[in-house]
Amino acid sequence: MRRTLLFLLLSLSLSGLCAQEKGKCGPSPEAVVERQLEAYNARDIDAFIATYSQDIEVYNSKGILTMQGHAGLRAGYEGFFKKTPNLHCLIENRIVINNKVIDKEKVTAGERIIHAVAVYDVTGDKITRVRFID
Repeated sequence: MRRTLLFLLLSLSLSGLCAQEKGKCGPSPEAVVERQLEAYNARDIDAFIATYSQDIEVYNSKGILTMQGHAGLRAGYEGFFKKTPNLHCLIENRIVINNKVIDKEKVTAGERIIHAVAVYDVTGDKITRVRFID
């Protein structure tokens, strides 16, 4: 009984701290990446970009920086979203380790099917870096 009461009090105290320290108890990294995926599949460029930090960096499988910042994302994705009505990303497997979300993705884009792995780094409620492996 005492242990249960102690656990309950501790839980309430931690939730109170969480509410006081904004940003420290926000959405999980997985929830942030899931919101990004939903916006991608809806081809909603504004909602998609909103999931990323202002200084987002996107790297290809060779480690080359391919997009940077919101303007870079918009330039890279806006036309693609408009030209690809059947665009859909299916997560075949997901691993979450601390602030990293690793997705094995199957992307349908027009007649093409692309298999890739995306590694998302999340800080707070924003994606700060993406690395693709294909």
